[in-house]
Amino acid sequence: MQHTLWTVKRSDPDYPPLLAQISDPPNLLYGLGNRDLLSTAHAIAIVGTRKSSNYGTQVLHDIIPMLTLSGIVTVSGLAFGIDAAVHSETIHSGGQTIAVLGSPVHLDEIHPRGQQWLARRILDSGGLLLSEYAPRSPVRKHHFPARNRIIAGLCSATVVIEAPTKSGALITADFALNENREVFAVPGSIYSSLSAGCNKLIEYGATPLLSCQQFRDELELLSEFSINRYDIESSIQLTEDERVIVRLLSDEPLCIDAIIERSQFSTSRVIQLITTLSLRGILKDVGENLYSL
Repeated sequence: MQHTLWTVKRSDPDYPPLLAQISDPPNLLYGLGNRDLLSTAHAIAIVGTRKSSNYGTQVLHDIIPMLTLSGIVTVSGLAFGIDAAVHSETIHSGGQTIAVLGSPVHLDEIHPRGQQWLARRILDSGGLLLSEYAPRSPVRKHHFPARNRIIAGLCSATVVIEAPTKSGALITADFALNENREVFAVPGSIYSSLSAGCNKLIEYGATPLLSCQQFRDELELLSEFSINRYDIESSIQLTEDERVIVRLLSDEPLCIDAIIERSQFSTSRVIQLITTLSLRGILKDVGENLYSL
């Protein structure tokens, strides 16, 4: 599929509204792909180290389906590691993603080299490649930290998954904090260098991301965040037993006893299903032992 290069100026009506509010917005952006994503009010930046661990990728695997089910667009930087996993998990979950580049957006000019295949997947899935650098511009080292202000600026919140103390992800988080945007950090072991930057962010006031449920609650405070049964059934893989639980909770919150009675599953099976769906951010504990979507 061919994609035509387009531009958006700061004076244009579809210039990203959140980006326009930062202290140093780019005057001109170059794009390939879905221009409508510029105007989304529901975008979350997710960034992290280029050398991610199984821990970081598992966190992404758990939280991104919850975001895509709600229509939230993910934003990252197309780098290897966490960034690439953000884009790939979003596409796999049926969502839309924006890659902000430190190079021009044409596929033959994309840096880092080796990510053209992922850039093409983003475009073919209805996503967007975005850059402030014109075609045939030389790629400079300082372009990459500079583009991080755009990643943070497009979004109401930034999530740092894994980051050592010297990481471009922390630059993105700093930009977000300086613009009074919400920053989440995934805590990790005090013995892991990949979590040192995240733990430091939490020390400085970032919100620790402790579970999908807590993250979902926090996002509800930031935006109109909702998940319904039809989105879940069409956008994410569920087992047949999981579908039964989702359908039961589509109309009203239910307690475990009611779920057991209506599903005709054993108590242990219902508890297992509720635990799994809750960890994935699909079910929500609304208090008094009641669960809802």
